[in-house]
Amino acid sequence: VGLHKVERGGLATWHGPGQLVAYVMVDAAGRGLGVKGLVCALEAATIDWLASLGIEAARRPGSPGIWVGGDKICALGLHFRRGISMHGLAINLAPDMANFAHIVPCGIVDGGVTSVAILQGRAPELPDAAGALGPRLASAIEGGKNCP
Repeated sequence: VGLHKVERGGLATWHGPGQLVAYVMVDAAGRGLGVKGLVCALEAATIDWLASLGIEAARRPGSPGIWVGGDKICALGLHFRRGISMHGLAINLAPDMANFAHIVPCGIVDGGVTSVAILQGRAPELPDAAGALGPRLASAIEGGKNCP
């Protein structure tokens, strides 16, 4: 496993086959969203998409990303330069979960990680998942000013 240090929020994470990774570059300041507004919008879109698969996911106060019970299904880490976001999110569709055993994912010490495949027995194909999530992300960013 290659190790790469990057400028983004959060601690160690793993990206690889079986994940849907969406990197968003958004002028959050120019849109009036700010950091919290963009994070909220990305979380809301992901929760909505997971609900369409029959997965009840939620935010966890103080821990960015998406959770199903005590397990993280989607990591979210952003970096901002002059109000513009870099990096994004990674949803565990059907990765080899053993890859997470070499790190403390996102610094989680009171939970684990899960995937769509673990929860549903199977996961959508990557192109289908991307095609369904992408428009939700765009719509949530457009309407992000309504986030709590």
